[in-house]
Amino acid sequence: MTVKTTPNRMDEVLNRPALLAFQPVDLATLAGPVVVDVETHLYIARRMANGEAGQRVFLCTLPVGAHLLPMQSAHHIFLAVPTAAAPAWESCPLQANALALWQMALAQAPCTAAQGRREQAVRIVQAEKSFRLDAQEAITARAPLWILSEEPAFAFADSSAEAAQNTGHYSASLPPVAVAPLGRGWVIHTTSAAGATVVTPDDFLAHAADDVVMQVATAWAQQAAAWLDTQLQQTGEAVRQSRRQAAANYESALANVARSATGISPATRQAAARDPLTAALRLLGQRQGFTIQLEEQKEPQADPERQLAQLAQIAGFRYRRVTLSDDWQHEAGLPLLGFCAEGQPLVLLPERLGYVALDPVTNVRLPVDADVAALLAPQAYQLYASLPDRLNARTLIRFVLRGGWSNIGWMLIGAFMVMLLGLVTPIVMGAVVGRAIPMARLDLLVELVLVLVTVAINITLFRIIGGQNSARFTTGVDLRLQPAVWDRVMRLPSSFFRRYGVGDLATRVLGIKQIATTLTGTAVSALLAGVMSLTSFGLMAWYSPALTRFALVYGLLTALLLGLLVRRQVRWTQEAFALQGQVKTLTLQLLTGISKLRVAAAEERAFARWGNAYAAQRASQMRASVVQNANTTALAVIPIIGTLGLFFLAELDRQTLDVAAFVAFYTAFGQFMAAVMNVSQTLVGVLNVAPLYERAQPILREVPEVDASRNDPGSLSGAIAVRHLTFRYHDSGPNVLHDVSFDIQPGEFVAVVGPSGAGKSTILRLLLGFDQPTAGAVYYDSQDLAQLDLRRVRQQIGTVLQHVGLTPGSIYENIAGAATISRADVTEAARLVGLDKDIEQMPMGLETMVSEGGGNLSGGQRQRLIIARVLVRKPRLIFFDEATSALDNRTQAVVTESLARFKTTRLVIAHRLSTIRGADKILVLDQGHIVQQGSFDDLMAQDGLFQELVRRQMA
Repeated sequence: MTVKTTPNRMDEVLNRPALLAFQPVDLATLAGPVVVDVETHLYIARRMANGEAGQRVFLCTLPVGAHLLPMQSAHHIFLAVPTAAAPAWESCPLQANALALWQMALAQAPCTAAQGRREQAVRIVQAEKSFRLDAQEAITARAPLWILSEEPAFAFADSSAEAAQNTGHYSASLPPVAVAPLGRGWVIHTTSAAGATVVTPDDFLAHAADDVVMQVATAWAQQAAAWLDTQLQQTGEAVRQSRRQAAANYESALANVARSATGISPATRQAAARDPLTAALRLLGQRQGFTIQLEEQKEPQADPERQLAQLAQIAGFRYRRVTLSDDWQHEAGLPLLGFCAEGQPLVLLPERLGYVALDPVTNVRLPVDADVAALLAPQAYQLYASLPDRLNARTLIRFVLRGGWSNIGWMLIGAFMVMLLGLVTPIVMGAVVGRAIPMARLDLLVELVLVLVTVAINITLFRIIGGQNSARFTTGVDLRLQPAVWDRVMRLPSSFFRRYGVGDLATRVLGIKQIATTLTGTAVSALLAGVMSLTSFGLMAWYSPALTRFALVYGLLTALLLGLLVRRQVRWTQEAFALQGQVKTLTLQLLTGISKLRVAAAEERAFARWGNAYAAQRASQMRASVVQNANTTALAVIPIIGTLGLFFLAELDRQTLDVAAFVAFYTAFGQFMAAVMNVSQTLVGVLNVAPLYERAQPILREVPEVDASRNDPGSLSGAIAVRHLTFRYHDSGPNVLHDVSFDIQPGEFVAVVGPSGAGKSTILRLLLGFDQPTAGAVYYDSQDLAQLDLRRVRQQIGTVLQHVGLTPGSIYENIAGAATISRADVTEAARLVGLDKDIEQMPMGLETMVSEGGGNLSGGQRQRLIIARVLVRKPRLIFFDEATSALDNRTQAVVTESLARFKTTRLVIAHRLSTIRGADKILVLDQGHIVQQGSFDDLMAQDGLFQELVRRQMA
């Protein structure tokens, strides 16, 4: 340190150890403040693992006469580098001028200046001013000053808090202090409102202790350290980004070189490498004739099946799991999505000699043999396209034809070749009669016969080709259409199913398949027959225009007659189909309720009702059959009458038409009439589609309850809000609910009670989205249910409704359903509902078979099995509608205790009021109104409907 010297101390100054030029000095080694004799650069560096300083970063330059204060940090080193040789520094008291120079130098440091640049609004203060500070304010001054507040209100490191938190070396900021430096470039933040005074460095040092200035230096050092960490982090990220870009450029160059071999663009290959499952799904969709609109997943899930389910919901396709049996690769099948043992997706495509595996990333095709099949996971997935939400005849036809154009092309090629070869037969027959037989040329006859045989063989081959492609096309249409139709039926709103009986709806659904089969099979045949008739008609016109006019008129009359017959037949067939749906619905209802019919001794009345409906159906079918028989008779008689007319006219035109020409004309006429008959028969089948299509219209017109415009609800917390809910089942019917409002908090147990017909089950249906309210809304986590994806909402709700039955299968299958659930989880779910002891007593355990409706189980066992089905999925909300009515008190207690441990939101509709004693809230409904609500004890203490209901049950 340079101090003021006197002549008697000159020797002491000259004898101090000297500092070398540009020799760094660690500021942590200073014992106190010093004053520099020469210009000194201030640096900061990260402390390395060995304790040495890393790369230096320049902060500022201290002028001659400026203070230099000690600074230290656990992870950083502050270095002072004099620009010339000077005597060694020694501690001295703080001086106002030196402190002001220190302030001005540090204000030029990048960490201080960067903080000042970030501020949008800075308050400038002056010396000798007392004023009031506002909270969260930024202040500065034009000259070196110090600001003092009545209480600690200043912070230094706010601007670097985020960087300090990211590095982990510092807290967000030092505790607020009551004194802070100001100056050009210095910006100080206030943490709270307080009174303050601005003073000069001289006045400040006259009243402040040295440790206050050291606190300021420590705060600035921490700010500089946090700034350095931020700079190093940004620089490191820039270097890493540069390296990533270089690696990407290298990969792109390699991809461009390999593109000619793989056929994949670099961008596509890179996207496939990032998300191979999405790429595989796109390839599968292209192979099966439909487009899968998917964006690349930013963060693909580790579980392929879960990611597949997520992508299926986004893109709107369906899939099913298939097991790859032994030697599966040699069997005919459909394209599949397979996985390697490591989880890498592969596209499995059927070829003529077996399956091939296609890598969606590299586009490499590998034949699947026994060795390759052993490397694949034992399960694969088959994809199905779904029908558009808005459906009409045009979109349905487009969906049916999707992916089948190659088969249609081959059918047309086969038909064209058959048409050309068919022209040879009349010409050859004319040559046989006109030349070979009259001239007794056996060699020519043999040659002509060989031509006919060759033509017949070729026609047969081309018809086989057309038939095979027609079968493939029809099968493909069925495989695409049937899953799509059933998927659409499953997504229709619940209100749709109230309008139709089960049997009636089944005939409507199956009618869509019949429509597709008829149109794809017979319609193509009719098209080909029409082409054949035109070519035969042209050949007839070439031989005899007069006889051709007769054939044309006769063909038109035939078409008119058959059209009238078909029109009558379609009318009666349409009526028969409608009655058939009613009969099937009635039949199913009678079979389902046969036990109730016997209890009521109503077998005769049931049979009479069924008999009347069946008789009406048979009468319509009989009328349609009479018209069909007339049509068949006409098809048999029309060719005979046409032949007689042809011979009669030929006799009149003997002079202009020789025998050979007549034979050729007659052969072409036979082909023409055969084509007309084929078209007529096809027309019958096509027109029969009309009543089927009319009956399928409700399914096609109805919009599914879940469409792409609905929002994803996310993970539900269990909060439900019902606001002013009003509902009626029909527009002309009375309101079932009247302005119902209530709230359910996450994890709350709420019960709904009331007399029959009060609207309890209706509330549950509205909460599940089965019906739309007439007025009001239901909110899950403040999200309107009308705007949410109902399927994703219901996936998070475990529901047991009234009259829920069991499916035929094992107990394990009834609990697990179609989900992949371990036996341990199924066993635990059975234990939670008290069913584990019953299962242990069964010889086959979880594999015990359950009959249709669970008739081989008791009522309590059936209910516990259904509740276990809900609990095994660990839902976020649980809705019960009379789910425990058949349980005894002990089992009821076990189930209630298990449900309480789940900590999920529960809504229970109960008639046994003893089961809801522990409910957090009870809603009492009467005639669609909430007349009471509260806890069990509170409601029992009130005179009202709830107290009356409890007394009835106790009595």
